[in-house]
Amino acid sequence: MEWWLTPCGNLRSLVPEEVEKVFDTLGKIADGVSSFKQPPNIKKGSGRKGDPANPKNKDKPDNKDKDKDKDKDKDKDKDNRDKSGPGTGSGVKRKKPCKVKATMSSRILGRASNTLRKMSCASAAGGSSTTTTNDIVITSLAFGATPTTIDATCKKEWGQACYHYSSAIAKNPQWAVLKCVHGNVVNPETQRPGRDAWYSAHDESWRQKSERVQDNCDADEYPPRYLLRNSDLEMVRAGEKGGQSIRYLPDKQNRQAGSMWTGACFAPHVPKWDEAKIEREYNRAPAAKKDSKIDGRGIFQRLFEISVDVRPSFRISQFEHAANPPQDAGIWDNTCWPKRIAAGDPGYALFASDPWYDDTKNHPHLYNFREAYEKGKNGA
Repeated sequence: MEWWLTPCGNLRSLVPEEVEKVFDTLGKIADGVSSFKQPPNIKKGSGRKGDPANPKNKDKPDNKDKDKDKDKDKDKDKDNRDKSGPGTGSGVKRKKPCKVKATMSSRILGRASNTLRKMSCASAAGGSSTTTTNDIVITSLAFGATPTTIDATCKKEWGQACYHYSSAIAKNPQWAVLKCVHGNVVNPETQRPGRDAWYSAHDESWRQKSERVQDNCDADEYPPRYLLRNSDLEMVRAGEKGGQSIRYLPDKQNRQAGSMWTGACFAPHVPKWDEAKIEREYNRAPAAKKDSKIDGRGIFQRLFEISVDVRPSFRISQFEHAANPPQDAGIWDNTCWPKRIAAGDPGYALFASDPWYDDTKNHPHLYNFREAYEKGKNGA
């Protein structure tokens, strides 16, 4: 299958991507798996291994083919010499001149329509030309005074994540509506003290000894990191009362639920500008709000922040499980609770300081999760 993609040598790059994918897929199918049956009327030797059109050694064509290839190479060298012009050297093919389609010369890009890309041809040495690409990118928003709210729905299939958020909001009503953070898109997501504090407060042995808790679980945060400043109380008091609420739950549900707020404070509020307006806004922006760099693809980028009239907030306005809520916001049904070794204490998924433990009669601390699991002494 690999050989059919390179009939003339190493020219795989010329094969359309769609065709290459088809051949790669078919090439992975073992002999006999397919229901294909050979037609009965094929002549002997037609396309079989060893046939001139299908040599046994795919990397070494027949001598006749080699002679033909040499003749073709000679012809190509002659063509290249004819096209190269004086002083360029034998066999050096002149590069094609740069051409940029009108539809590609100026475009608005990005999921939030926050990038203006311009492509053009620039003169290079030897009379040739190269394609240059320049981007103007809106990286953050400075909010104005007009309040607006982004409403989201927590879907039933996101299970434990939605149970977590509804429970966290019920215990902390101030989290029902969260103000978007100015410049939130540049906040370093690597700084997640709430999540780090949860792992520090739960000795690794509990996860190692559990048959239920595998690598498909994650410490989910609310309020989300995306909507918090580094100086916010929820960040500063990580692992304590008043800090972010954490529930250890299936990571797939965590990621899916995160789609509610990802980009919610940015994308809906970027104006659908025309090219001239983007240029004017960039030139008008103060130097402190502008930056430039060349990205990994060699594209020159001018980055800047703009001001908008709105001051957005985020709210989960609907929980689809609300009509039939599970016991204790589903914590007893959490598959990331190591039920076998932490029997009777699903609060393992929470911080020891979580308000769930305030009901000491029904939710007692049975184990010290900060210490190592020890059967019969610190664990079931």
